[in-house]
Amino acid sequence: MMFKGTNWGDMFRAGYHYGISHVHHFWTKRNLAVLSAMWRKASQDTRPNQMRFLLTSFMVKTGSRMHNIGMKSGKVNLAGQIFNTLQIPSLFAERNLFELASGKIDDIAAVFELEKVRGGTIISTGAAQSIPLSENSIDYVFVDPPFGSNIMYAEMSFLYEAWLRSYTNAALDTIVSTNQRKGLDWYRDQMTYCFSQIYRVLKPGRWLTVAFHNSSERCVDSITEGATEVRIYGG
Repeated sequence: MMFKGTNWGDMFRAGYHYGISHVHHFWTKRNLAVLSAMWRKASQDTRPNQMRFLLTSFMVKTGSRMHNIGMKSGKVNLAGQIFNTLQIPSLFAERNLFELASGKIDDIAAVFELEKVRGGTIISTGAAQSIPLSENSIDYVFVDPPFGSNIMYAEMSFLYEAWLRSYTNAALDTIVSTNQRKGLDWYRDQMTYCFSQIYRVLKPGRWLTVAFHNSSERCVDSITEGATEVRIYGG
């Protein structure tokens, strides 16, 4: 899977991304071969989705060339991927993928062993600009909006999505992005659309909680203005 051009996104840095033009460049040849074999086996398993869930839990954060090595309390610390970046450090830890998988199995098994009641919970993915729910049908909404230009969500997901063959619609990725030509005005408009949908599905008199923090005052203002416009004009 190839990125679009040499400068493949807002997170591209000419220095430490020199020569990185394909997804497979984020893994060593040895770990790429092992991971590919694991992925093939997962696809042939009777529970392929559970196996892919297991593999995606470590394949990027600790199984790729982005696994950072640092020092903590005078000892070598395998810190994992540098938070919210696609940075490949000058020194990285090539981990044993079999050990990583083994360490995750108990955690993953506990999730899938939970008793589930059909129809009791609905989990889906989609765009908040268009919520497929009836008006006045929700008692409470908790939302953690995207943090402006702090996290490039679609770009951060691309390494996983290249394996899963399912891709985020970056056009609806509500961020502030130079590469995607999305400014604060666009960001505010998108947040207004999202809040209008939330206002539509909430029952009268019920509550919305917004968890948001950003060092950019203008970005915070965009969130506030978006919510205020919906409240004034009734969605």
